[in-house]
Amino acid sequence: MLAGVCRAAYHTDAIILDSAVSTGIEKFCIRKNVKLIGVAPENEILYPRVNPTERFDNELTNGHTHFILLGHKTKELHWEDEAAVKIELADRISSGKYGNQPKCKVVGVLLGDNEKCITELAYVIFHRKS
Repeated sequence: MLAGVCRAAYHTDAIILDSAVSTGIEKFCIRKNVKLIGVAPENEILYPRVNPTERFDNELTNGHTHFILLGHKTKELHWEDEAAVKIELADRISSGKYGNQPKCKVVGVLLGDNEKCITELAYVIFHRKS
């Protein structure tokens, strides 16, 4: 599944947005040189370590071309809080506002096995502009 998503992104010159932690798509993006942007709350992630003996689920992974780490001065951000930023970023990139690019379509592929994915799905369904 992930190889197919990456292959589609490669053939359409698309950008993939994800959670910045290991999803499995990173290795495919490296092979195809696909832009992969990770968006995550900074206090919820661990920075990669040199010569790790084990990997943690919330550790940033290589394969990403960019990271957007979210923080707030007075409020601690958690997983689910980044969903709105990811959707807004996708809207802005697709609207052609950056680099005078033409408008393009957005495709959302939600793969997840935990309850935090529900927030992102609900945001896409109920908060997106038509």
